[in-house]
Amino acid sequence: MSHLRQPAAPLGLRVGGFMALAFHAAAVRLRLRLVAPDRPGYGGSTPQHGRTVAAHVQDLAHLMGTLKIPRFGVLGSSAGTMYALALTLDPVTRPMVAGRVTLLPPWIPPASLAPGIRAPWSLRLLSLVPAAVTGLLIGFTNGLVAKKLAGDGVRVADIMTRSKPHEVSAFLEDPANDVYYRALISEWRRPGAPAGTADEMLLCAGAAGATRGLGFSYIEHVEAPVRVFAGVEDSLVNIEHVRAWAAAAGGPGRVEVVEAEGGTHDGVVHTHKAAALAALAGDLRSAAGGAEGREGGGAG
Repeated sequence: MSHLRQPAAPLGLRVGGFMALAFHAAAVRLRLRLVAPDRPGYGGSTPQHGRTVAAHVQDLAHLMGTLKIPRFGVLGSSAGTMYALALTLDPVTRPMVAGRVTLLPPWIPPASLAPGIRAPWSLRLLSLVPAAVTGLLIGFTNGLVAKKLAGDGVRVADIMTRSKPHEVSAFLEDPANDVYYRALISEWRRPGAPAGTADEMLLCAGAAGATRGLGFSYIEHVEAPVRVFAGVEDSLVNIEHVRAWAAAAGGPGRVEVVEAEGGTHDGVVHTHKAAALAALAGDLRSAAGGAEGREGGGAG
């Protein structure tokens, strides 16, 4: 968990722990505190196969209660989108979420694609592969990445082949990013980590069906305001799919889409994390100001 020590600052909850370190510098500049709990199977959290998204939300509700945090903003990226939106549907956590849920970049499961849009072939293929095989493939891939980084003078930026040059440049603006991402890649290789990643990938692909499904549709059930930073060149979550979802979900203005020209699924987080945190911090301060105004009015 990453908790920036600024007691008077508003607080943002980032759904997914280790990568929060890469947000640290931007959050400090904005005087924004971050709490970033690990999902089961990530960081120091033990894998718990078969758990639902709703179960993790209950864990977060308990954590916020223990920390005595009544309101917070939410930032999720990729698979964290599922958990971020689920927080707005749980009766305990929904009143605690302030402002727009911010997604950087988003993830849209097949079941929540707008009508008439088919899931990408990669997701359809993933749903047919046994979890054990997926875990082996992930472990093999992670091993190759670690081997590349072991070479003399090799930086994390040198292996960011799925990102555009301007996204790699944004990554390099913070020298600490290389340290953070090396630690993250090392974390991926610990015993049990590939299986935990595979478990979540199958959930993302909708392969778990009724037993492990989200239990909600992004289109039919999400009523909270959402802000999405989406890459125009995202090959995993097509920008047209994002636009269609935004138009279908909840009504006009419910989903605000910020399109990142030339942005990819892996790279938008580096080019737009400061903008995402700034928007989230603005939401939190507005919410705090509104609460103070209501309290003052009631006292009069």
